[in-house]
Amino acid sequence: MRPVIDNLEQILDSDEKERYEDEAELSDKITEVFERGIIQTETLNFIRGRSIAKTYLIIDEAQNMTPNQVKGIITRAGKGIKIILLGDPNQIDKPFLDERTNGLSYVAKYMMDSTLCWQITLSADECERSTHAINRTHHAEYGALLANELLKDTDMVLEDRITVVSAIGNPDESTGSPVDVISAALIIADKTDVRRSRVRQKERSAFDIHDRVNYAVTDSKLKIAEDKSVIALNLQIDENICSMYDYFEIFLERMMFCRKSAEILGTTFKLTANGRKVL
Repeated sequence: MRPVIDNLEQILDSDEKERYEDEAELSDKITEVFERGIIQTETLNFIRGRSIAKTYLIIDEAQNMTPNQVKGIITRAGKGIKIILLGDPNQIDKPFLDERTNGLSYVAKYMMDSTLCWQITLSADECERSTHAINRTHHAEYGALLANELLKDTDMVLEDRITVVSAIGNPDESTGSPVDVISAALIIADKTDVRRSRVRQKERSAFDIHDRVNYAVTDSKLKIAEDKSVIALNLQIDENICSMYDYFEIFLERMMFCRKSAEILGTTFKLTANGRKVL
């Protein structure tokens, strides 16, 4: 639901000359769109048995659907309906689906020669995002570029700007490195921020592995020794939600990155999970 509202906010408040004066007014306008039935949202659980006619039915993130779910939607088509399936087979969050077995690829394959549909595939070069749209892929690099553009318009001296941009661009353990004490401190702050409240999507059936490991952390404490000799992260993990294996599949490399960053700061990084020393 939130992605739909985000896009509506962009559409309704896109006129720079006549922007809404406050968030409440914009929120009221979006509420009106739903109350008048101009846009309706439904979960897959409530679509079975229906016949939908004279409307546009948009299914986003279709790559996370099974073939049976996609068939269940297409067979709901009534007179005058247009069904639009959107998705990227390279961005699948479901562990039991892959690029070939997901619902979007399934329907694309079996309806390829049908006169009832059109298929459009966009290459990476044809997809245009706002410079403010940042996701998990290369988000550190994009963040650094964005920060540089913003800081160029300030009176910050060049040396300080380079330090800040470098720190923002280096927190990814797969591409970055702690190049100085500023970037090292930022890496530790970023990678040790593990907590349940980071998970926005509360429907657990929709969790990806990142959501699951964050949601499983019931308590997280980062402590620095008074003599600054040790930085210690203590975690309590609900193993009914996420096993230790799943947790460290995602976070072990990040914790090693923290240890490397701690060395730049002249200190030691230690990790304890459920009372057991890990690092």
